[in-house]
Amino acid sequence: MSKHSGKVSRLGVTAAVLVAALMVLTSINIGVKDLAGNPVAVTPGATPRTSARAPVNLGSAGNFVILAKTGISTTGPTAIVGDIGVSPESATAITGFSLIMDSSGTFSTSSYVTGNIYASDYVVPTPITMTNAILDMETAYTDAAGRALPDYIDLFAGDISGQTLGPGLWKWGTSVSVSDLGVTITGSATDVWIFQIAGNLIVGNTAIVHLSGGAKASNIFWQVAGSVSLGTTSQMKGIILCQTMIAMSTGATLDGRAMAQTQVTLDATTVSIDPAADITAPTVMSTYPVNLAKEVAVNKTINATFSEAMDPTTITAATFTLMYAGNKTVIPGNVTYKGITAVFTPTSSLTNATLYTATITIAAKDKAGNPMAVNKAWNFTTVLDAASPGTTTPPPSGIPAFPVVAVGAFIVLGVTLIARKRKKLAV
Repeated sequence: MSKHSGKVSRLGVTAAVLVAALMVLTSINIGVKDLAGNPVAVTPGATPRTSARAPVNLGSAGNFVILAKTGISTTGPTAIVGDIGVSPESATAITGFSLIMDSSGTFSTSSYVTGNIYASDYVVPTPITMTNAILDMETAYTDAAGRALPDYIDLFAGDISGQTLGPGLWKWGTSVSVSDLGVTITGSATDVWIFQIAGNLIVGNTAIVHLSGGAKASNIFWQVAGSVSLGTTSQMKGIILCQTMIAMSTGATLDGRAMAQTQVTLDATTVSIDPAADITAPTVMSTYPVNLAKEVAVNKTINATFSEAMDPTTITAATFTLMYAGNKTVIPGNVTYKGITAVFTPTSSLTNATLYTATITIAAKDKAGNPMAVNKAWNFTTVLDAASPGTTTPPPSGIPAFPVVAVGAFIVLGVTLIARKRKKLAV
């Protein structure tokens, strides 16, 4: 037995002994055998020794099915469902996809990807979006690696081929391998598995990771300090958080996410993720103009970038509004949505030297139907019109504007000038 020394003598099996054995079943090392030499049939993890594990929070990295720092490459007809991205490397590190740049410049597309492709050198706000996603990926790796009090340590000497693994925290100080015998992960749709692997993860050719009992790939986390290799036509399940490289061989499939702190290589592979239950309210991560911005050009569009993909049918002129801050008069305009960014384009130029309020309402929803928790509002002031000295385009009634008066080569704001004749001094 794993926690006891000494020899185990032959025991008469009584009801009391059987009950006691069942109570400590998850503590028995798989090396224990009966009198006929048969190994004890245990489903490790069926009754974890600790409370249920919380899933690893991916943050904004969860918006991607493939995320890497130094590159993503593909050979052959790869099929990816979901967004992929690279940062801090530029789009040149994404190879084999025949990228097609979107007119917005914020993302590109590919016939191999049902989704968008992002890189650190694309148009704002993509750079900050990618920086945040990479930081969240690294945070998720640290979280998974730092989980304490594992339920199981170094079982099967790292070879989990042919085994059945229940929920919980599994830890190995070695590499972990899966042969063509495959492995079964069993549990409910709400159970969580975290596999901490100090070495490499090797999934052999034709190996299959089976799910049973309702287990979901989105609740399975493989934290790998070394590299990950998925063999030819292997079938992998779960979210891979790898400190180095993830390599997928010809015909391999991944039901999950590939997140590498170096690169991801693909070869006619398939990557997708089962839709986890999304109950998180979307937020507005950034806006243009920023809140309280001044000197904003009157012919600019108003932009809002969300934390995740939104339902385009809910991003309309009714949910994204612009109005005069003074009397709440609504400014007419058109609203478009691409990627994760909504754009409000006024039908005519805005008024100079005027305070405006832009708002995204709680009627805006993500693709899972979750509405924003609160309205997002921000203010900005347009630029003064110095092109026509002494004048300003008047806003509608009730809207404050700064008077602009020309005096020689200078412009004086909010000042009433009184002309007085000078008396001629006697000589």
